[in-house]
Amino acid sequence: MKKSVKTAIFACIFAAAFQITAFAGFTWRVESADSSYVGTTNVTVTNTSGKKETEDAPIVKRGAVVTLTEAATSATYTVKAYDGMGNPIRDFNASLGTVKKGGTLQYTLDWNARKSEGKSSYTGQAGVFEIQTKDSDGKIWRQRFVINNVCASGVLSNMYLYSKGAFYQWKSNSKGWWVDKKSGGYLTNAWFQSPVSGLWYYMGADGYMLTNTTTPDGYRVDASGVWEK
Repeated sequence: MKKSVKTAIFACIFAAAFQITAFAGFTWRVESADSSYVGTTNVTVTNTSGKKETEDAPIVKRGAVVTLTEAATSATYTVKAYDGMGNPIRDFNASLGTVKKGGTLQYTLDWNARKSEGKSSYTGQAGVFEIQTKDSDGKIWRQRFVINNVCASGVLSNMYLYSKGAFYQWKSNSKGWWVDKKSGGYLTNAWFQSPVSGLWYYMGADGYMLTNTTTPDGYRVDASGVWEK
């Protein structure tokens, strides 16, 4: 399997805009979720005080547009960014201004487009964006977004992702690759499609991905395990 496929994030891609209530009075959704929203993972970052924080966070493609809605009261919005290892990009701290009750704003999760907001000198890619709101009572709300194909494995811990009603994870050893299930066991005698790349792979009777052969149902897979259409 090609390296880009091995390390890619595999998840169910929703056709409708994905929306979740992150905190009371504060919601977000990913626009064009059929192509921008990838899934959810457990992410660990180091905050500006040096403390590690772990939470579930949505995975989006670089350049995804997020719409934030303030329902409860007026609030100020700020954005922080973290590199691919989950360390804060300290010279970046953008402000989105104030949103009134019932108001919305849109933010593009693209480091190249956003780094000038905080006059950042960081030359890499942001792996995590953190959007915070602070209402008139001083209550702080926060939502972090993981940028697909930017984060290192140290950030994307416990990378079980959603596909066709179950949680899966690619794993490998010296013999080959297989698809592990969080619920227990692994896929056998089954096709598995990456919703990110759209490519199909076949897991054999022993669970390992077949390569450079013909599958039991008569289809050909190449040396990377990809179905040759």
